[in-house]
Amino acid sequence: MSLQEELHRARKERLIRMSQPRQKVEVKPEPIPAPVTEFDTIEAWIKRQRAIPLPAHREPSFSLVEEFDQNCATIGKVIFAVAQHFNISTQDLKSSSRVAALAYARQIGFYLSRELTKKSFPHIGERFGGRDHTTVLHGYRKIEQAMKTDWTVAYDIAHAELLV
Repeated sequence: MSLQEELHRARKERLIRMSQPRQKVEVKPEPIPAPVTEFDTIEAWIKRQRAIPLPAHREPSFSLVEEFDQNCATIGKVIFAVAQHFNISTQDLKSSSRVAALAYARQIGFYLSRELTKKSFPHIGERFGGRDHTTVLHGYRKIEQAMKTDWTVAYDIAHAELLV
């Protein structure tokens, strides 16, 4: 079979395939994101947390309710304050997402947690979704340097610190 005949046969096959009706593709609707619950005050949040019963076999290693009852700053309070300031959920701060806006908010949380609580980097990383201490250290140093040159970073830190 010559090259010209092969090309002619391939063209015929392509025309036959193009003339056949296409299968319709069903478009799946995008999932509706779950609404983010906002609380008017920390007191309202604490009341709702106390109303949720925990199974006996799943005792938490820490209690956010107890942390909010204390007057001193805690990592739980910092996470809550940063989430409020950036209008995101606390689950987003703890998630493995690398979206720039979430990573920036998370780094602000690392910085404030270290400055306000003086907890260790491994402990802070554990509370922020099981992150490595070097990740926390990198975020802390990055925000520390950016705060010296960028006033928006300093503003974000100051505002989130007021919410703690």
